[in-house]
Amino acid sequence: MADLRKQVDKGQKKWRQEADLTFIPDVNNYIKFKVLEYEYFKLINVDLWEQYQEDFADFIKAIFKACNPTTIRNLRTLLRNQGVWVKRNKRVTVTQPLYNTIHKKDQTE
Repeated sequence: MADLRKQVDKGQKKWRQEADLTFIPDVNNYIKFKVLEYEYFKLINVDLWEQYQEDFADFIKAIFKACNPTTIRNLRTLLRNQGVWVKRNKRVTVTQPLYNTIHKKDQTE
């Protein structure tokens, strides 16, 4: 648990400013950190939804699309498992629902 706390502290210092969205390895690491942070602070439901919208407000579909597929699937899985509605559709890439969730006015029940 102490090691996890150190990782979160280190990540919070590093990501105090947002990721350089033009540098995809940086974006992948930012997403991985956000997943870790959301888990560590046990964010769920509307709290997680609001935090996700704030943390990813500047993301566009192309950014998600350029990221590592496993990384963005892990983000989607975490959001869904912790009470944030992210639509799952086999005919639509993972990127579209993640992007849509950022821009929803109200959280879907």
